[in-house]
Amino acid sequence: MNVRTHVHISKSGAFNRKFHTPGAPAGVRATYSIAMHLNLEPRMDEKQAIDRLLALDPEGLAWLAPEHLTQERIRSSFIIDLRMKYERAMSPGIPAAKLWSNIGFEKHFKEIPHDKEVILMCSTGIFSFEAGYRLAMAGHPKVRVVSGGYEAWKALHPELLNCLRSRKQ
Repeated sequence: MNVRTHVHISKSGAFNRKFHTPGAPAGVRATYSIAMHLNLEPRMDEKQAIDRLLALDPEGLAWLAPEHLTQERIRSSFIIDLRMKYERAMSPGIPAAKLWSNIGFEKHFKEIPHDKEVILMCSTGIFSFEAGYRLAMAGHPKVRVVSGGYEAWKALHPELLNCLRSRKQ
């Protein structure tokens, strides 16, 4: 998957990393910032600071290109839809998905199986990345975030969504 990362470290040690998914359908391009305050040593250069931060990325967290979220993968994974209620009302999601909120997401950690791949999606991938980061930091071994979110996936798989909905009825 092609995700660009832009990095900026200020002199105060504030670290900003922005993710951008090029080629996502119009209106789906997502930019996400994670701001962290690092205790930079006086002589630490930018590369050392970046290496230090990347070492903090939780193991098990990865992006999932929307084209790889297939019917087989949906059946074998634990899917979590983190879109807002109004977004789900306008465009119902994957029938088997858990419909949870990013706010208070931690209260559901005990309900998430560790023996399955967990796939998170929101509308654009922004909120789901943040939630996926928290889940992976809590020790989940296989967290995937749909790049571009539900809208990117739906744009690539409209027939699959209709098929999944018709099977549920």
